[in-house]
Amino acid sequence: LEAIAMRLDADVPVGALLSGGVDSALVCWGIRHLGADVSAFTVGTPGHASDESDDAEATAREIGIPHRVLALGEVDDGIVDELVAAFPEPFAVGSALGMLRVSRAVRASATVLLTGDGGDDVFLGYPRHQMLLRMQLLAARVPGVAGPVWRGVRGLVPRRGALRRARHAVDYTLGGLGAF
Repeated sequence: LEAIAMRLDADVPVGALLSGGVDSALVCWGIRHLGADVSAFTVGTPGHASDESDDAEATAREIGIPHRVLALGEVDDGIVDELVAAFPEPFAVGSALGMLRVSRAVRASATVLLTGDGGDDVFLGYPRHQMLLRMQLLAARVPGVAGPVWRGVRGLVPRRGALRRARHAVDYTLGGLGAF
């Protein structure tokens, strides 16, 4: 609540992004709990398997926060060039293009957007993160000699096929985040 309150203290209109997930719902709940006059926005992709607009609408109703679903088409109106100019070096965030499009769509209503980005990462909300934690716990129990041994035999394990994932798991377990 303190983190949300700090970000609500703005001299420009504030909005929030609301997906069907827990992290953005908590942010929107915090906004409502603090009594702020903020609207939530959701990108709707009707007919797509990943569309969360129904869940977001139900969450907004439950929380009691004003909510609007944005229908963004697949038109590229030069936005890729704008994105490249904004990030002049490799930037490994798959949602950057979508965030730029959403920001454009809500610009008239909100200059600042609060999101739940990072919540799933911090609290191991994805199965991948839980697997990485298990690998780190396993790595703490592996003898130090295992790393050099693995590096010696690693070339014998195929890069493709059934053993590919096992190879990556051992790489991560014995080499840590750098191997990931």
